[in-house]
Amino acid sequence: MSAAFFTCFVLRPTPCIAQSFYFSVGTNKASYSPSTIHVSQSELGNSYDLVHVKADNKTHAPFSIYQLNYRLGYYCNYEQTLGIEFNYDPVNYHVKDGQNVTLSGMVNGIPKVNRTINFSAKNGYLYKYDGANLMLLNIVKRIDVYHTNNKKIRVDAILKGGVGPVMPHVQNSLPLDAFDNPQLEWGGWNAGFETAVRVSIYKYGFVEVAGKYDYAEFSGINTYQGTTSQKLSTYEGIASIGVAIPTRKHNPLFYAQTIVTIIPVFVDKKDKEDKQNAKDSTLTSDFPALTDIPEFSEIADRDEKHKSRDSLAQAMRTYYDSVTANERKKDSIMTREMNDSLNTPAKAPANEPAANKGGSINVDSLENKLMQQGNAAPAPPVVQPTMSKKDLKRLEKQQKKDKKKLEKQQEEDKQKKDAEEKAAKEKEDGPKTDNADKKETSTEEKKADTPPPAETEKKEAPADIPPSADPDKK
Repeated sequence: MSAAFFTCFVLRPTPCIAQSFYFSVGTNKASYSPSTIHVSQSELGNSYDLVHVKADNKTHAPFSIYQLNYRLGYYCNYEQTLGIEFNYDPVNYHVKDGQNVTLSGMVNGIPKVNRTINFSAKNGYLYKYDGANLMLLNIVKRIDVYHTNNKKIRVDAILKGGVGPVMPHVQNSLPLDAFDNPQLEWGGWNAGFETAVRVSIYKYGFVEVAGKYDYAEFSGINTYQGTTSQKLSTYEGIASIGVAIPTRKHNPLFYAQTIVTIIPVFVDKKDKEDKQNAKDSTLTSDFPALTDIPEFSEIADRDEKHKSRDSLAQAMRTYYDSVTANERKKDSIMTREMNDSLNTPAKAPANEPAANKGGSINVDSLENKLMQQGNAAPAPPVVQPTMSKKDLKRLEKQQKKDKKKLEKQQEEDKQKKDAEEKAAKEKEDGPKTDNADKKETSTEEKKADTPPPAETEKKEAPADIPPSADPDKK
């Protein structure tokens, strides 16, 4: 663990910059595994072990700030998931009073001594740490479990591990020794691992509950004309309260994050032109140049700040709509001319054959016109730009309106043409009607001048016919 600590923090390639500090104070409840205390007194000829000694955390020392647990640390990455912490636990160790302890080893130069001793204060036996004072330098890993959007309440799981020295405050009176004065001294090293749940309230305050395992090796602890050593495993339950302080503005653990899209105001002109050219090339790779589009300059000026694929597509569509309208207009004019040439008798020139004279159709001129139209280069296909569904629907609706408008225009042209033909026909039939009326009038006058044939015969009958010859009288 020392090597890992040295690699991570001493040889760390990038600096660990503090993003936030925290500090906590708490209390602990400790328990211990049975352990062996080795006593070495060379001047007295003693080298023995107190085997399998049981202990508790009782102490007769008055309560003080030295009996509290302390944590001081900081997070060093932006997300604040990795940090460093100084950890201090003053756990109290006291050999249980009244238990039977086996003493084994050399006593007063006599080897292989093995006897049982009632280890109690009544017998004058005592061994305790008023503070084992376990100190660790931990690596901290924070795991975000839950937090509200305003960061006022947050729940984190925290893992800690590290190594450090021990500095116990010892009092002892062993079975073969006189009572030794209490003293504070450096006495070895320890390593520990801790897991904790931290609940942060109103961002800055927090409550932490932790469980910890610590393994310590005490060595060189002074006793009567000798030293003692011990390997001790400690289990702790720790409750703490603390405060956290950010060291940078807009710290993600303390402030709600707001995502802001920043539109650059000052853009390099060359970069802007390159981006626009690239966008135009992708849109107009299969289309003719836009130099002849009258609407494009207006659209570009009006929407300079909002250039996009839709505005360019709209300009292309407007352009091709105007081209399509012009083509339709030309087709309607050509169709009208063809209909006029078919319905109106053409005057053949003097050198035309007899078949083309007297109102016959000028077939050669019509064929030449159709051949010229057939030989003409076909119009380039109109390629519509890629548009959205909404623009396509709008374009279809516009095309339907144009189609209806064209049909209405053709119908009006047809009615106008029929009216003109009717007027021309009435104009030609007018003189013939007058001649017929005159003929009828002259015939009636002649009939009026000629007497009826019956009256003429009656006048020419002889006057000397007798009355008896009258058939009516008979």
